Amino acid sequence: MLRTKNPCGKVSNQLYLTMDDLADQFGIGTLRLTTRQTFQLHGVLKKDLKTVMGSIIRSMGSTLGACGDLNRNVLAPAAPLVRKDYLFAQQTAENIAALLTPQSGFYYDVWVDGEQFLTAEPPEVTKARNDNSNGKTFTDSPEPIYGTQFLPRKFKIAVTVPTDNSVDILTNDIGVVVVTDDNGEPQGFNIYVGGGMGRTHRMETTFARLAEPLGYVPKEDILKAIKSIVELQRDHGRRDDRRYSRMKYLISEWGIEKFRRELEDNYYQKKFEPFHKLPEWEFKSYLGWHEQGDGSLFCGLHVDNGRIGGKRKTALREVISKYNLSIRLTPNQNIILCDIRNAWKRPVTTTLAQAGLLAGSKAHVCTGLKVRTSLRTAPARARFHPSSVPDHFPSPVSLLNFSFLARSPKTSNKVDLAGKLEFGGLVRDGKWPGTLLESAGVEARPRRRRTEGRPLSNGSHPRYVDPLNQTAMACPAFPLCPLAITEAERGIPDILKRVRAVFEKVGLKYNESVVIRVTGCPNGCARPYMAELGLVGDGPNSYQIWLGGTPNQTSIAKSFMNKVKVQDLEKVFEPLFYNWKRKRQAKESFGDFTIRMGFEKLQELVDKWEGPEVAPTRYNLKLFADKETYEAVDQLAKLQDKTAHQLAMDVIRNFVASQQNGKSE
Repeated sequence: MLRTKNPCGKVSNQLYLTMDDLADQFGIGTLRLTTRQTFQLHGVLKKDLKTVMGSIIRSMGSTLGACGDLNRNVLAPAAPLVRKDYLFAQQTAENIAALLTPQSGFYYDVWVDGEQFLTAEPPEVTKARNDNSNGKTFTDSPEPIYGTQFLPRKFKIAVTVPTDNSVDILTNDIGVVVVTDDNGEPQGFNIYVGGGMGRTHRMETTFARLAEPLGYVPKEDILKAIKSIVELQRDHGRRDDRRYSRMKYLISEWGIEKFRRELEDNYYQKKFEPFHKLPEWEFKSYLGWHEQGDGSLFCGLHVDNGRIGGKRKTALREVISKYNLSIRLTPNQNIILCDIRNAWKRPVTTTLAQAGLLAGSKAHVCTGLKVRTSLRTAPARARFHPSSVPDHFPSPVSLLNFSFLARSPKTSNKVDLAGKLEFGGLVRDGKWPGTLLESAGVEARPRRRRTEGRPLSNGSHPRYVDPLNQTAMACPAFPLCPLAITEAERGIPDILKRVRAVFEKVGLKYNESVVIRVTGCPNGCARPYMAELGLVGDGPNSYQIWLGGTPNQTSIAKSFMNKVKVQDLEKVFEPLFYNWKRKRQAKESFGDFTIRMGFEKLQELVDKWEGPEVAPTRYNLKLFADKETYEAVDQLAKLQDKTAHQLAMDVIRNFVASQQNGKSE
């Protein structure tokens, strides 16, 4: 496996096309987007390694620092928004990445025979790296910061702006947050320290940990502050046992006050200012179409588990090559196409949708009306053409770009939502006759324009990602990771479908969701300990279940159950989701619900679960007075693939509607 290093997830047009070619020529034909905004290329043979590495470097990419005991890829919000705070955060992330990149020329000696492919770094980066005012820099070493031993363990940093927690800011060794004045001008940074996900099964002395506030620094001191923290971890982090070598264990042992005091006295040599108050964090996916702020658009595309292959890989290459687009990789394993002109939006959408790339989960515009119904409850007079219904059709769902036939007792007008709507007087003033659709459980509303995801003009069906998939993540696990002990990437599609089935069984709505993350081992690469529902591999076809994270990734989950076999997951999911639906407070997330209920009570609910309670009939109505009538209706119902009760209710509804129409006339 080969991993690239892409600060902020930025990938040039040339580099993306190179990675696409290398995946086909030397890999397994797919590209893997990681949870730290980089590429992984699997299946590269040792004999091809120099060719592959050289190609990446000559395309202005790099793998230097993507692995090992040093600073890894620096995260930042992937959105290419032309805003002062976002641009400043991304530039800061790039400067930090440059500051902590190994300086030895050995990397280039090996892979490109000493040829250098570097852009000039900002002078403030060079100055900060060579500054030895605290006596902690190795001035005579090729590695002024790392020295000869590098760091005790890997080191992770993320930079973001207030409210935007697309980077899982609290899971990093250092989290940096831009602080602006009332005019939006960046003034400095809040700094968090001590986050990390990795742990070891059955060793309670290892744990996942959230970063905690350290203090505030003015913007001109950020590189000095970052370097000082790295130097402190280099000098004091444990090297005798790699399981305890991350900085989170040092801070956990010392406490934040001692850590801050040591930093101020011997490394940073200044006092940290008080932490500035921040607004509530939000998870931002950036899926769908958005304005960049400079007249261009960007489009966020959902990539299941970050794996790009097949026709989707072909379509992405076609669009990126044809329109010379740059891209961004997100920390949620998705991809953003940048700098798209407005005139390109429709052809880009068409190409991507035909390949099945998912743009978002919202209900998007259709050419006339947005119609909601359920295939299982729509009466006989509201029929759908089976050939035009997408195979991923959920219930209920927004019905887009396919034919819908509606006939009232008084009209035979056809409504076609695939192209132009042939209203024929059926719709007046943007409203449908109540007798036609309202009693059928069908909701119809006038056209609503949105900035994201316009429909295709060629009749293709745009597909939208299930809300459960939108926030879900999984690590590669089997067969690509030697640390894996069970499935993750290959297993999560089926797990999400099963969760969706449980949602439907217990009565949760389609647009309700929980954050689900799956890993094949306890190292936490997909950050499962921040999920509302985390599945962590603890044996063959077996998972630990973690509960209690929050949708905005600000709380850490706790271990709920061990050794749950994959075939038994519904036995845990059903009682949890059923009771969440029935006992939650207003707008209470699943993660918050599990913490409020307490694990002892939740375990009791799981142990005693015998299935959802059958709701009593709302009205005690007897439709059939005798067996002969029932059997006759039942035979007719089977011809329409219905039950006798469903057909009888349809007949009654039609009769009532016709009587109401007669009275109105």
